[in-house]
Amino acid sequence: MHFPFFLLCLIFPLLCTAEGATYWVKGVSPQTGWQDANKTLENDLSMCWAATAANMLAWWQERNPEAAKASAAPRGIGPIREALCTGFEDGGGETYNTLVWWFKGGELPAAMHRTATGMQLGGYHAADLEGKDFPAAAIVQEEPKSGLSARLKELITQGYAVGIGIRRIDRELRLLPHWHMLSLWGIEYDEERQCVTRVYLTDSDDEAGEWPRYQRGLFAADAMECTMKDDKGQNFTGLILRNRIGWFKANAVITTLIALHEHAALPD
Repeated sequence: MHFPFFLLCLIFPLLCTAEGATYWVKGVSPQTGWQDANKTLENDLSMCWAATAANMLAWWQERNPEAAKASAAPRGIGPIREALCTGFEDGGGETYNTLVWWFKGGELPAAMHRTATGMQLGGYHAADLEGKDFPAAAIVQEEPKSGLSARLKELITQGYAVGIGIRRIDRELRLLPHWHMLSLWGIEYDEERQCVTRVYLTDSDDEAGEWPRYQRGLFAADAMECTMKDDKGQNFTGLILRNRIGWFKANAVITTLIALHEHAALPD
């Protein structure tokens, strides 16, 4: 049985109100370490996936300055964002595949259209990763028995930066087709109830003038874990974000985690 969303909003404060621990991605605090690549709204309206990848790549470079310096890759959040936005046509894309391509090179999904500039990019750490597993992951709609809350805590404490895919939901907790990518830099975790109660995010839509209420830089969104149905009618545990997130102007649910380890492309 599913409660209407407005009832869940009333029940939620009774379920997860205890204060817990705050976990930050390595090297990140409320003041430093997080990255926030933003759209210019010129030929990048659908490139939230590229901005999220740029944030994760810039974080990795700051964690590994010598490895970054030794490669031919653009360095720093501005040059990385520019390389991705000029290297791909404005349209849908996948953050995970972008990370793999940046580090290892190779093919990309057909929907990700590279420009002539983009054909010259990628594979910046291919030699370092030859014959090795790439320490990144794409986690989609966790099963209820494992849950996104536990997985998020695990990823952050094990040295991963995290990108999240979110989907709009209706009042009956059904997924809507609209999706978006953001970067996650920290969580508040209720240790007693083992649930995430708040997430700390950056979003690429800061420059969008029609959203005057949107907050630049790092911001917090309250969260609650809830079982719902995916597009195939199967149960999954999603984290509902109760604040308005970017252009959604409505509640949304985390359905996907993209993770990049701080030791990616480093020698054994």
